[in-house]
Amino acid sequence: METALAASVKSESCGHETPRHQALELAATAALARGAYDEAFALADRRCRIRPPPEAHCYVLRAEAAYGLGDRKGALADLGMAVAISPDDINANRRLFTWGRGKAQEVATAALIAADRQPKTLRKCIAFLRRRGRRSFAAATILDDAVRGWAVWPRDDRVEVTIAGEGESVTIVLDPDPFHPLATHSLRAAAFRLARPRSSQPQMITLADGNGSFLSRHAAENERALAVTPTDGPKTGAGDVAVIVPVYADYRATRTCLDVLVRELDRDPRHRVIIVNDAAPDPRMAPYLARVGEHSAVTVLTNERNLGFVASVNRGIAAAGNSSVLLLNADTIPPPRFIERLAAATTRGDRIGIVVPLSNNAEMTSFPLPGVANPLAGRAEARRLDDIAARVNAGKVVDIPAGTGFCMYVSPECLEATGALHDRYHRGYLEDVDFCLRAREHGFRAVCDPSVYVGHIGSRSFRNEKSGLVLRNFRVLDQQFPGYAGECGAFAATDPLRPARAAIEAAAIAERGPARLLIAGAGVVGAVARERARQVMAGGEPVILAEVRSGGRVALIAADGGMPQSMAFGLDTERARRELATALGELPLSAIEIADPANVAGGFLEVLLGIDLPLDLLVADAALFDPDWSRVIERARHMIAPSRQALHFARARLGRSSAANIILAETTGATRTRAQRATRGKLGIVPVRRSAAELGLIGEIAGEFSETLGAPAVVVLGETLDDERLMDRGIFVTGKVAPEDLLRLTRCHRVGSIFTGFGPPLFGHPLIAAALSAGLPAAYLDWSGGRATPNAGDLPIKSSASSAQIATALAGWVGGA
Repeated sequence: METALAASVKSESCGHETPRHQALELAATAALARGAYDEAFALADRRCRIRPPPEAHCYVLRAEAAYGLGDRKGALADLGMAVAISPDDINANRRLFTWGRGKAQEVATAALIAADRQPKTLRKCIAFLRRRGRRSFAAATILDDAVRGWAVWPRDDRVEVTIAGEGESVTIVLDPDPFHPLATHSLRAAAFRLARPRSSQPQMITLADGNGSFLSRHAAENERALAVTPTDGPKTGAGDVAVIVPVYADYRATRTCLDVLVRELDRDPRHRVIIVNDAAPDPRMAPYLARVGEHSAVTVLTNERNLGFVASVNRGIAAAGNSSVLLLNADTIPPPRFIERLAAATTRGDRIGIVVPLSNNAEMTSFPLPGVANPLAGRAEARRLDDIAARVNAGKVVDIPAGTGFCMYVSPECLEATGALHDRYHRGYLEDVDFCLRAREHGFRAVCDPSVYVGHIGSRSFRNEKSGLVLRNFRVLDQQFPGYAGECGAFAATDPLRPARAAIEAAAIAERGPARLLIAGAGVVGAVARERARQVMAGGEPVILAEVRSGGRVALIAADGGMPQSMAFGLDTERARRELATALGELPLSAIEIADPANVAGGFLEVLLGIDLPLDLLVADAALFDPDWSRVIERARHMIAPSRQALHFARARLGRSSAANIILAETTGATRTRAQRATRGKLGIVPVRRSAAELGLIGEIAGEFSETLGAPAVVVLGETLDDERLMDRGIFVTGKVAPEDLLRLTRCHRVGSIFTGFGPPLFGHPLIAAALSAGLPAAYLDWSGGRATPNAGDLPIKSSASSAQIATALAGWVGGA
């Protein structure tokens, strides 16, 4: 089938006029139409593993093929990926509604009610929700001048549609349409279109029956007025800071945040807090806010209905008058004196209008890993990190493309020039970025003050919807500011905040318990080292990876995602090596373990040997047995073999005198028993090195199979140096795979046996270990010299075998010769 797969891609690509990724999609669609689910899965699966990044429909294609093959669990996982990318994708949600259960089915139903237009699908969704107690249903599309949609409700009830805003409001009662496709003997239905009054403020669209509202939607202003106009509430004086806190969910986190703010006001009465209660549903919230509002420096504004983050913030800005403002989420843990500390940062350069702190969860200003939501250890840890940041980064600011509105100080001049937040973004993401970019158009800078650290829980409001919302809103942002994505990429590549994060890490990790320092490069042996780190951490010992990178730099990285993540040192000068030696000497380390000798340059090795700690060596490949490493082997406390093959290989290389120092640290599950043997059928080849030698061997194996067995019955489960070259020869290549993908791929590609562990010696690689544990007969190069007993059905091949001999042995093994 692999030749047919490759041929179908070539036919769809029309002589390469159609890009390969699109050709894969077209070929997968055609295969699905024929009911060729195995072929469709292979094509869609490859599309999901290559560039450009797959879109929602790619995962839907793979889900359909997997479901046709009986892999319901895999199909649902793919649909989950699709709706994470695009929450309102109709095809994904239709299948999720049909195939899913429980919460997944409920989420899909809500998405289909809102977006689908097929009466058959909508009738099924309505019936599903009625069985769960829902009475009335509706969908609404908001246009600049009108709201249109449909509603379904019980025959003994009626439905009102209301457009409510700060000014004019409109309400109509729907007349039932007996010919509406959703009307039944027990349900009334109607389509509607209602003109929107012109408004410079957001509006709320509500549909209500006799039991109350059953659909509410925010509508952006349809008469632009972005200038800040004071409308309600007391004003703050010039020079003061008005801290604006929108409040909706998470009572506990809100209380923690506001209690801290009240203490800050008692300490410095110049500032004020403006709380905007956005119709918080928790019954504890209103009385608590009323008590907080008794403070002379606190104002509580209450929205009669939920207006959303942007409208609530803009209401707070309007109430702040001509002061500077500090936008603050209610799920933050602010440190002492953070208000004046952030405000003071505007004096450290010209035209600084926006200042944000470091945080565990703040996109590009996140710590310790930028661009991700790092876990929040708690109030005490947040306070400790802020104390360290204030000490090691005092007086510093770093320009950033845009700030994050969870904690964002805005000077009065910047606010006056830029205006309020835009309501063009959907439900709470990227309106802060839009604000910063508009401020920059007026000549103001956005900076991070790395001497302030604010804890941030984050993403409680939308939970699993975040990725889809961000992608949707980014499309809107990209239309307004098309260069922003490239600017963010350049910022991430240069990482101007790295020195500031590294300074905090260096001071913070001195207080932690001892960790094992594991030395590796970033290549194939690096994967072995990371797997070794996982095993060590599973035993309760922390690990810091010293990763040797291109350009002769060493990065120190906590393997668990904690600190450090930003510490990096050069190796090219004596001074740089001394700095590295000093940093390593100050780290709390328990032992040093070298996994990748080939990437440990002479200068780095001398640094390591100069540290008075136990030294262990990991037998990951043959580089350890270079003659230059004999003195290191003699000094080593232990040599650690990650597998029995590695154990025998090391013993053979070292001789009897040094073999006593070798210990086995084999992964659980690596040993298995098989009664089966290789069967005539597909051979799954699992490469790991992406080398020219691997590419040539795979081609030779496929040629031998074609000649001996009549077909190139092989599939490459992984990524090679040139996938397209193999595909053009009729050899199907899945693309990059993770160890956890292999079992699913062997089943869907109907693989009968595995070939892996070929090329130069490599031990403990997670992809090889996963292939050997997949429950199939396995062939591999035997680096133990016949000392390791193979499992039943396996084919150990002499490590000295040529490519031709390997191909012949595999063909005979699979073909039953």
